[in-house]
Amino acid sequence: QFSPSTVEQQLDGKSILEDLTDVYNGKIPDFNGGYEKNDDGEEWTYAEKMKKADPNRFETIGFEQESNGEYDTHYYYTLGGAGFYGILYNKDKMIEHGYLTEDSDGNVQGLPRTTEEMKTFAQKIKDGGHIPFIAAKDTGYWTRVQNLWWAQYEGAEAYDRYFQGQYKNDEGEWERGVEVLSKAKGRYLANAITESLLHYENGFIHKESSALQFTAAQTKLIQGDGLMQANGAWFDQEMKDVASQEGADAEIRMMPSLIISEIVEVVPDKSIDDDAELAALVRAMDNGATSFEGVTQKDFDRVKEAYNLYNPGEAFSPIAIPSYSDAKDLAKDFIRFMATDEFARIYMEKTGGNSSAFYYDVESKDPALYETFSGMQKDRLQYVKGKSSILPYKTCNYPIVYRTGYADLGKGFELKYFSENKKDRKSSKDCIDEQIAEYTRNNNEMWNTLLSQAGLK
Repeated sequence: QFSPSTVEQQLDGKSILEDLTDVYNGKIPDFNGGYEKNDDGEEWTYAEKMKKADPNRFETIGFEQESNGEYDTHYYYTLGGAGFYGILYNKDKMIEHGYLTEDSDGNVQGLPRTTEEMKTFAQKIKDGGHIPFIAAKDTGYWTRVQNLWWAQYEGAEAYDRYFQGQYKNDEGEWERGVEVLSKAKGRYLANAITESLLHYENGFIHKESSALQFTAAQTKLIQGDGLMQANGAWFDQEMKDVASQEGADAEIRMMPSLIISEIVEVVPDKSIDDDAELAALVRAMDNGATSFEGVTQKDFDRVKEAYNLYNPGEAFSPIAIPSYSDAKDLAKDFIRFMATDEFARIYMEKTGGNSSAFYYDVESKDPALYETFSGMQKDRLQYVKGKSSILPYKTCNYPIVYRTGYADLGKGFELKYFSENKKDRKSSKDCIDEQIAEYTRNNNEMWNTLLSQAGLK
């Protein structure tokens, strides 16, 4: 399986992967003898078009390499697609049971917009005699949902720095040290929110979840045996055979990303009074607001920064060329083709609306194709427009991640919350504290070993 560490594997003194820097720095052929142009009518490079689709993710795929005392960025792989994680819901059942409504234009009304609103919403569903959440064992999907809340709370830079082993010290400077594990308050909060939604004894989660494979859990969502689920943009394509069966054609939609309610603690001016005001502010943003009465512009902008983030998951279908290939030029031509509008259109057509890794406004460039997409895919395309992803931490280009097991210090513990076996359940705080104890034991022995493995000590 490909990972950034593959770049460091050597054959005859060089990487086993072909250097694609010339592709990234080059223009994109339109296969009519010219080059593709951006929305301003200017020819642009492969790198520029990928960066336009997702600026933050683009920064995670290059490798800084030294030559003659100077450092340059080199690229060894490209991405086949772009993901999106969120909370899916059974729209038809939600409306049938009265938990949501739909206006005359087909817009769903009543969705929660903050994490506190989600807790209230889940309680309402439980009180109505239905199961709020269905999950499966070992998917890790809730990690992707909750890590977005973590990044919202601490900010994208602090979340990114965590996966470099860095925290902000008392002087306001970034410092690498084991203290990063205990100072990541956003991680504690995000995990605690997930625990409150999924803990077996709270009654929000389907009792069979810890025993279900992912397809079985997804089938239950379609059937309405559990009305919400953490999942990804590929869901409707993955489950199309099940959805085509009689009685299993419920419409599954994707919620806009929830905003962590505790963000009111860290906005600079503390002008947001409570969660009700935060929720109203977020709904105003949904409608294009650039300010909000009673909230300072600094606080508005801080919430907007969080609002403009999403979680794409990890490197999606990474593609590289072996350096020993005897058809490298042909392979590079195909990789260039992957950046074209034509490839993006074909990719979306064949995958039911999923996106390639490159900027392509399908709604304006091919409205007929756009109209064939499911409501869930249309939701996703609107949610990511003009936004940027948080760090895809498992496949980023930080040595502390790809040379060691540090990525485990970013995962969640969902199975510890909804296990049917009471002895297997733990609180989120206990799970994180156990990790910290492991890395700080014997005068930080495990932490120091990790730094050595990463080449940082």
